Amino acid sequence: MADELTAGVAGKQLVEEICRVAWTRLPGSDGEKRAQAFIGDKMKALGADNVEVQTFTVHAGFFRWWPVISILLFYASLVMYHVFPLGSLVTAVLAIANVFFKLFSFEFLDILFKAKLSSNTIARVAPQDGRPAKRVLVIGGHADSNYEYPIGSRFGTKLIPLLIPVFVSMVAGALVAAIKFGMSLASGWFVAGVDATAWRAFTAPGWLDVLYFVVLAMVPYDSWMGFRMVSSNPVPGANDNLSGIAVILLLLERFAKPKERPRNVELWLVSFGSEEGGMKGSKYMSKLAREALAAGKLGAPSMWVVNFDSIAAKGPMLVATKEPLYRCTYVPEVYTQMEASARKAGVDVIVKSLAAGTDSAPFGRAGIPATGIVCMGKGHSPANWHSLDDTPANIEPAGIEHCVKLGVQFIRDVDASLDGAN
Repeated sequence: MADELTAGVAGKQLVEEICRVAWTRLPGSDGEKRAQAFIGDKMKALGADNVEVQTFTVHAGFFRWWPVISILLFYASLVMYHVFPLGSLVTAVLAIANVFFKLFSFEFLDILFKAKLSSNTIARVAPQDGRPAKRVLVIGGHADSNYEYPIGSRFGTKLIPLLIPVFVSMVAGALVAAIKFGMSLASGWFVAGVDATAWRAFTAPGWLDVLYFVVLAMVPYDSWMGFRMVSSNPVPGANDNLSGIAVILLLLERFAKPKERPRNVELWLVSFGSEEGGMKGSKYMSKLAREALAAGKLGAPSMWVVNFDSIAAKGPMLVATKEPLYRCTYVPEVYTQMEASARKAGVDVIVKSLAAGTDSAPFGRAGIPATGIVCMGKGHSPANWHSLDDTPANIEPAGIEHCVKLGVQFIRDVDASLDGAN
C-alpha cells in the first residue's frame, strides 16, 4: 500500500475506507464497534504478530449532555434561592463540580447514564529474530468521533476564556446561596418554605439579593454557552482522529516486515476507543500497563507512549511537554527524543504545552514516559475540530506523511538507543 503510494495519499485512503465502514463512531456505538473490527482485520492483514481487543465500559451519553446538566443545575439553584437555600447551595455546588470534573478529565455524573461497551484494538510486533524486548513502545491514536461542538469548532482553544464568565457566575451563585443559607440559619429565617419571607428578594431586596440579581443577569450568556456547547449531531472525525489511526496502520505496515522490525523494541500499535468519552480506553490500558510493569509482567522493563491526534493539516506538529487540562506533565525523555528525531526526519515540530488533550495523558499520570502529537495548523484548534466539516475530503495528506516520517525515525532512534542496554 504505502510502497505504491505516498504515505499521505495512502493514509487518506485508509481514512476514507474507515469512514465507509462507519461514517461516525460515537463512544460505545455500533459505528465505533464496526470501525474497531475493521481496524483489527486491517492490522492482521498488515502483518501484526497478534491483535488483542481490550473491552471496557463507557457512559457515553454524559458527553452529549454534560453542559446542559450544569446549566439546569444552575437554574435550579437560582430558583431554590428563594424557597430552599440549602437546596440552592447543593445544586450550585453540583453544577460547578460537573464542569470542573469534566474539564479536568475526572469521572463524576457519568454514572447517571447507561453503560456501553467500548474497546481498544492492539497490534503487536515483536523484535527481530525472537529477541527479548528491552522496551514496549506504544504508538496510538483514537478511532472514535464526537458530537459537533458548535461553539468549540468556531473558537478552538479560545473557547476556554469564553467559559470563564460561566464558571465565575456559577461560583458567585454558589457563594450567594451559601450566604443566604447561613443567614437563614443564624437569624431564624426559613430553611425551606414559600411564604412571604421566601420572596423578599422581590419585595424588600437587601444587599445579598442585589448580588443574586447580578448572577441572574448572566443566565442568557450561560444558557447560550451551555445549550450550544454540544449538539446532537455526530461528526465524521476524519482528522480527529482517523488521521492518527492512518499513521499507526502505515507504521505497522512498515515495521511488520521481517527486515524492518526493531531489534530491541516491541511495538504496540493501538487504536484506542472512547477517547471522546473521557479517554476511557487509554485510562483502562494505562492502568493495566502500570500494574504489569509493577509486577514485572509487561514483557519488557519499560514502556514509552506516543499518541498521534488530529495531525492531518498543514503546519508544524506540536509535541506536548504537558497537557494541563488533563493533569499531566510529561517527563522529558520522550518529547526530547521526538524533537531530535524530527530534526533527522526533516519534520517541523514545536515542543510546548498542549491546551487540548491526547490519549497519552493517562499514561503520563501513571508515571509512564509519554507525549502527544497534534497539528494545530493555522488556527486555535486542530482543523475542523469537532465540526461537521471534519470529513475525509477536508484532511491534508501532507500531515499524515509528515507523521509517518516522524514515527519511522522515532522508532528507529529509540531502538538504536537500546543497543547494548541490559
